[in-house]
Formats: sequence, C-alpha cells, structure tokens
Amino acid sequence: MTIADELRKLVSAGANVLEGLGQLEEAADALVEQAGPIVDHMAAPATLERAVVAGVAAAASTLGQEAARAAVAPRGRTTSSEGRRHVRCDRHGTCAWLATIVCANCRRVFQTADERADRFAPEVCPCRSQLLPRPEGQRPEPYSARVCCTPCFVHACRVAGGRMP
Repeated sequence: MTIADELRKLVSAGANVLEGLGQLEEAADALVEQAGPIVDHMAAPATLERAVVAGVAAAASTLGQEAARAAVAPRGRTTSSEGRRHVRCDRHGTCAWLATIVCANCRRVFQTADERADRFAPEVCPCRSQLLPRPEGQRPEPYSARVCCTPCFVHACRVAGGRMP
C-alpha cells in the first residue's frame, strides 16, 4: 500500500470522526434542550427553599420521634437525684417530666405513666395517627408522640380541653 492510500484512509477516518462528532453534538443539544427546564426548575430559589424546608422538617420530625421513643421507654441514667427525668420547655424552663406526651398531628395530650389514669396514651391517637412506637419486631412506622412538659400537660387538660394551644 502506498503512502497516498494510507493518507486517503486517514482522511476518510477523520471525516467519519468529524461526522460522529457532529452527531454527538446534535444529541447533546437535544439532551440539553430537554433537560434545561428541569435543571432550571431544580436550581430555582423557590425549589431550593422547599427542599431545604422539607429536609429541616424531616430532621426535626426524626429528632422528635427519637425524643418520644426515649420518653416512652426510658433507659439509662436519670438527670436528677430523685430518679426523675427532666425536660426543657420554652414556657416553663426545665421541669420534672412525668411521662406526658403530645400528638404532633392533633396536639392532644396524653400520659404514659398509669394506664388506669385519665388520658392514658393509646397506641393509635383518636386522630388516627400512630401515636406510640410499635413493639419490637413489628413493622416500624413513624409515630406522632412528642415529649410534653408536665406543666404544659396540666394546663392543656385544665384550660384547653386536652389539647396543646
């Protein structure tokens, strides 16, 4: 084979590469045209704000569920020499906690200390949300119980008809 033949093959291969690059560019343009509105929407400040708010809300809900789980099934050492746990409340400061909870969905208050007393917490709240965690081994579901300071619980029972204001 001569050098001229080799050069012709090289030019032909180069032309094929250029044609392929042109097709690649057309495909990339079509993809950008289709994905552009999606990318614009995802990068919009309102979309980013909704994503951040949802993430913070999910994190707060998880922390609340973990706090309720710890409150419903107390373990470990207590925070007082009297053997009682304490809870921090924005209204009442640090208070002794006497197993009082609130449903995060409907704001009804319950207690978990004495099943014969008024307002004993059912597994499912009257608003139909899973109030308490299910026993070990059953399918886990999110639950709505949150720790409630005892003075807030008493206030809700006496003044607010059993619901947190």
